[in-house]
Amino acid sequence: MAPLYGTVVLALALIGCLIPQSNAFTSRIVSWQANTNLHGRHSQLGKSTTRIGATAAGALQSWESLQQLLPGTENPQPEVILYRDTNGWCPFCERVWVQLTEKGIPFQEELINLYNKPEWYKEMVPTAQTPAIKYVSTGEVLWESMDIMMDLEQKYGDRRPMLPAEGTPLREAADRLMAHCPAFLNASLGVVYSRDPTSFDEKVETFKAALTELDAKLGGAEGAGTEEGPFFLGAEFSVVDAMYVPMLERYAVQIPITAGIQVRCNPDLPNLNAWYDAMDGVPTYAGRVKGDEYSWTAVTSMFMRIFSNGTAEGDPAAKARMEAADGAARDVLAAVRALPLTEALGDADARHSAARKLLANHANVAADATNRDPKSQQGVERAGDAAAADAVLQAATAVLLAPEEPRVEADWEALLSAAAATVQGAPGHEAAAAAAARVVAARLCAPRDMGAAAATALRAVLLRLADQLQGPVAAQQQA
Repeated sequence: MAPLYGTVVLALALIGCLIPQSNAFTSRIVSWQANTNLHGRHSQLGKSTTRIGATAAGALQSWESLQQLLPGTENPQPEVILYRDTNGWCPFCERVWVQLTEKGIPFQEELINLYNKPEWYKEMVPTAQTPAIKYVSTGEVLWESMDIMMDLEQKYGDRRPMLPAEGTPLREAADRLMAHCPAFLNASLGVVYSRDPTSFDEKVETFKAALTELDAKLGGAEGAGTEEGPFFLGAEFSVVDAMYVPMLERYAVQIPITAGIQVRCNPDLPNLNAWYDAMDGVPTYAGRVKGDEYSWTAVTSMFMRIFSNGTAEGDPAAKARMEAADGAARDVLAAVRALPLTEALGDADARHSAARKLLANHANVAADATNRDPKSQQGVERAGDAAAADAVLQAATAVLLAPEEPRVEADWEALLSAAAATVQGAPGHEAAAAAAARVVAARLCAPRDMGAAAATALRAVLLRLADQLQGPVAAQQQA
């Protein structure tokens, strides 16, 4: 392992230790993907249409009645336990997470608070870092992402193989590309989270060269031996892609802000552009594991402060980049609010995923939205009324569980208006509910809390409900 790469691994692992992050949406143990099953639900859903529409008369639907609207799920018995960080920020956890999902291996997630690691975890995993896995049938425990990924391919080679056979030219190309990954990360991290302002311009040039080299490798240059196709090994998503995607995903959002380098949609990087588009078309990645633009933008300035050891505030250029990142996060949130509802809410599975999280964790979410002593995102002013927060979450859930998907914008608007009308109470209740809705929209993080599409749906509903309750306001909250 290259020295800088090892330092980066430790630094990324320590992020959770330095900045505790509330994870109100997520229970300690989260089961593997829930498969939507609508059978047997149609009669209940049909009856609820008038009930949601009638809520304008005054009554919120109870959480119990909303639970009845949620499509059923199927949870196969887990074969693997994945131990990953609570924040969903660890790129090495994401590698294993997406591989398990792509291979269709039933798994259970155990979330590890890196700020306060359980003693049992430190005893089980010598490094005390994430990720780690445990095979349910044998109790065998593995750690280090690459060791885990190779072992999964060996043990589950018959389930969606993600590496070519050993001894083949394509496997040799895969091995070379995987071996190159640490060098690429070494070239990039000084640009994203630079500590030394005197060498920043030099690091920018180094990273540009690394991007050009990676683009060539994606194109099969330099004897890489890859087959024709958008992914690193050709036509199919592989372990090689799983290795690179966690960092490239956030670089596409963060590096244009921190270094002015367009990583995605750069005409000089055609192969990388095609790769990004292809990754967005991998359902197992894009549906749950991928973070979204707002989440990666909102944490950019915080990461810069962490990696600079507090020196960024004293560097005018770095401080300007952090302010630009915070401003960009507010702009992204405003753009979500302005999305047509037919676009933001067009994916029924995403809406149901967001609703499922609220149904399971609404009390924690309301408590987080009204917590006056937050440990993170302290620039987001918290709301003051937990009951109002819970009420607006109920209204949002009713919209997300719309039994018959509206087909035009006006139908969604009418549904939102009816839901907003249910949030009634003492004077100031509506304003408090609107404030809570905006806090939750700003605090919601993908993939920590839910997938990107689900996060977009929930943010859009919350922000539109806030407008209905209090009228549009300027996006003043610090991400």
